[in-house]
Amino acid sequence: MIDTSKNNTIANNYPQLTKEWVCSVDRVGFSPENTTHGSRLLVKWECCSCSFQWEARVYSRTLKNRGCPTCAKIKRGSHTQEMLTVSHPAIAKLFQKSISIANLKVTQLSAGSDVICEWKCEKEHLYEAKVRALTSKNHACPECVVVGSSSQERNLLSATLKLLRLKYDVKPYKVPNFKYSVDYLNKKHKLIIQFDSQYYHSSPEKMLSDKKNTEILSALGYKVIRVREGNLIHISPLDVTVPKGTSVKDASTILAQHVNLVIKG
Repeated sequence: MIDTSKNNTIANNYPQLTKEWVCSVDRVGFSPENTTHGSRLLVKWECCSCSFQWEARVYSRTLKNRGCPTCAKIKRGSHTQEMLTVSHPAIAKLFQKSISIANLKVTQLSAGSDVICEWKCEKEHLYEAKVRALTSKNHACPECVVVGSSSQERNLLSATLKLLRLKYDVKPYKVPNFKYSVDYLNKKHKLIIQFDSQYYHSSPEKMLSDKKNTEILSALGYKVIRVREGNLIHISPLDVTVPKGTSVKDASTILAQHVNLVIKG
């Protein structure tokens, strides 16, 4: 019901929400001037800070004080809400660009943010990681340490290559014209192997990032095999699934057979 009085309307009591109001979604004829603060009307909003648009019911914004979900994600942090440039200025200098939320500035990020960004270490290596991964742990650039993967992944790769009689090197593998290192590169067969654990690769943001990187590498002429753990869905037809908890011996057999088919095929 449209309220023609002014006492309880959004326009009269919530000037900030009035600015962010775009349009009503489920019913026509409503505006901040004739909608009460407790209404269940579904409205499209546009954040004044980041310009993100989303849908939410009026009462969730007025009575429950819920704001822009994108800004909430930027500020979310388990150990601190301080801005990154204030609490961790050295890390802020490594910032290149935001990935999971486009066009964010480093001054908009809190130290505990879940936003995935691109960083450049002191040795000019580029890599992706959440903000809080750099601030809450003893984090290091994955290219400045031995292969950026777990010991289980290294053991699996070593066992697989042994079955295939291919050389194994523990140093990071660099691909020409690609800014990140890969878990394994065989130049002769134009083959790349990437290990995707269920823990680190299950988020929608990481899925999109993995898909984009696979497409780039494929366009460069490489056959990209992603070893997907557990119930991770395949990104390309060349991917292979290794059930969670599979022994290195059994997993290396599965992977070696798959790699052999890809090389031949």
